[in-house]
Amino acid sequence: MEKPQIKHVRGVAFITLLSVIALTLGNYVGGLSPVVWGLILGMIGGNLAVHPDLENLKPGIKFGEKTILAYAIILMGIPTGKSLNSSAPWDSALIVLLVMVVTIFSALLLYRLFKLNREDGLLIGIGNAVCGASAIAAISGITKADAKSTGMGIAVINILGIIGLFAVPPIVLALDMDTIPGALMTGGTLQALGQAVAAGEAVNPETGLWATTIKLFRVSMLLPIAIVVALSVGRKNGNKPSLKLIPTFLWLFVLTAVVGYIEVLPTNITSVLHDIEKYLLTIAMVAIGWQIQFGKLKNEGPRRLLFGTLIFIIQLVVMYGLISVIQPTLEA
Repeated sequence: MEKPQIKHVRGVAFITLLSVIALTLGNYVGGLSPVVWGLILGMIGGNLAVHPDLENLKPGIKFGEKTILAYAIILMGIPTGKSLNSSAPWDSALIVLLVMVVTIFSALLLYRLFKLNREDGLLIGIGNAVCGASAIAAISGITKADAKSTGMGIAVINILGIIGLFAVPPIVLALDMDTIPGALMTGGTLQALGQAVAAGEAVNPETGLWATTIKLFRVSMLLPIAIVVALSVGRKNGNKPSLKLIPTFLWLFVLTAVVGYIEVLPTNITSVLHDIEKYLLTIAMVAIGWQIQFGKLKNEGPRRLLFGTLIFIIQLVVMYGLISVIQPTLEA
């Protein structure tokens, strides 16, 4: 992680201001989370910025894209560790794990059909499988994916999550699914925690409760997946797999996950840290969005959206197939 310097001040101050606007829009306008608003505002600003003085902002914006994002990921460890204390029936956990594996490997097998690079496939696959924008942000910090792949991956995942929020609950109701199968279809497939909870609640309150538990279990899987990705990056670069290849921020993520798991922090402190994490992630999204050009979005965005849609459909179909075969229940 880069150390803060004087040259970063102007750029960081600027993207922080935009993030405040994004947080306000997310809290009062609704429809999209502050993280997505941050990405949108960053994209608008980056494409409209033509004044020469704005060149002085670039060091701070780069700092936001890399280092502030790393700080946000570190703080993500606390809710991730806490979620490990959540439990679901064992057969449901098995189904979730199988679906996650199939989703990620499907993305890694199919990205070439859409003329995308491996980072696009990995980020969109893990974003679908785990926890949306947060997972993409965490993994992009490990793979050193460029801002375009990261930002567009987050945009695609959030579009799919919004579509799924309105499409999946009617499917569950039409199929007359029991509580756990319905919770698996919502909490086991929807990308963001808020989307998964809302989709489950749209079916009924009990399904919403289990959808939340199942979604938290998926979030907890970010840690082992991140470690596997970190080790595979080293192997891809011609190095022997070693824990030394894991970036410092990921070790700190592990540490905060342990803190979250053992719940040594008071609830009010945890709440404050969660708010800080949300603010930092929004700032980082502004910085990432700033470097996405509309021309590239126009040319490459549809392919990424089609790819993400295919992976999401595979995820839903595999989930339904496993539910039909294993038939999980509350008594399991």
